[in-house]
Amino acid sequence: MKNTKLFQFIIVSLLILSSCSDDNNDGQNENLCGVESGIFLSPPNWIQGTWVDPNNNEEGFKFTAIDIFNVSGTNESPFSDLESSAGDSPYLINEVNETEDTYEIYMQLWDKDTCEEQFTFTSDWKWTKIDDNTIRYHSMGSNGSINTYDYIKL
Repeated sequence: MKNTKLFQFIIVSLLILSSCSDDNNDGQNENLCGVESGIFLSPPNWIQGTWVDPNNNEEGFKFTAIDIFNVSGTNESPFSDLESSAGDSPYLINEVNETEDTYEIYMQLWDKDTCEEQFTFTSDWKWTKIDDNTIRYHSMGSNGSINTYDYIKL
């Protein structure tokens, strides 16, 4: 009798839990235009930590196991906030390159109505390891040139 009641409780609990919807999708959207929208970041161990401009230690980047933050003074803006700029359109922020000394990510955005790709940022976010205490950020300039900036580990 006791086992039957326990079994019935488990079945009812499973039915109740499975009928609830999850409105919080943790940065992952439904497959729209054949794109599973979301942010898929896992910076490698060698880059995790806070890196600052050697001339201004209040500007830089902070890398965690699942996100990247732009650091400006006391403000830390996570890359995962970039999804809000996509609105309802399918978007993807993903790693394109991860080696022992290079980490690069890209962002793609599609038009939600036509499913045509709107843009892809590929070279905007690339970092290379110079040594254990220095990384180099590669940024595309407005004229198409690549600018580099060194950051030191805090």
